[in-house]
Amino acid sequence: MSLLQLIPQPWSSLLPILFILVPLFSWIIRKGIMRSHRSIQTWSDANGYTLVSKKLNWMRLLSTGPYRWASYSQMVFNVVIVDEQKMGRSGWVRCGSYFKGCAFTDDIAGVLDTQPLSSESRWSHL
Repeated sequence: MSLLQLIPQPWSSLLPILFILVPLFSWIIRKGIMRSHRSIQTWSDANGYTLVSKKLNWMRLLSTGPYRWASYSQMVFNVVIVDEQKMGRSGWVRCGSYFKGCAFTDDIAGVLDTQPLSSESRWSHL
C-alpha cells in the first residue's frame, strides 16, 4: 500500500503542488530576511552609523512607527544606532519596495528619531 492510497483522493492531487510551493515560499522568505539584514548594515555604514541593534517588527499595524502601512512583502525593523557624534538614536528602517518586496530588491528607507536616546557619556565607549 503506497502513501497516496492512504490519503483521501481529493487531497492526493494537491501533494505535488505542496512539495513545490512550500520550499519555494520558504526560500523567498529566507532570501528576504538575509537581504534585509545585509541592506540595513550597508545603509548604516553608508550613513556613518554604528548599528547597535535591530528588531524585526512583526506587529506592524499595532505599532506607532512611520511604516505602519508597508506592504506584507516589505520588512520593517526598529533599529538603534550610534551616529558620528557618539549619540545613540533609535528609528525605523523599511527594506524592499512596495511591489517587489525585500527578497527581490535592495531598496531601503530609514527614519530616525530627532531626540537622542541618552547622554554622550553613555555611548563614549563605542
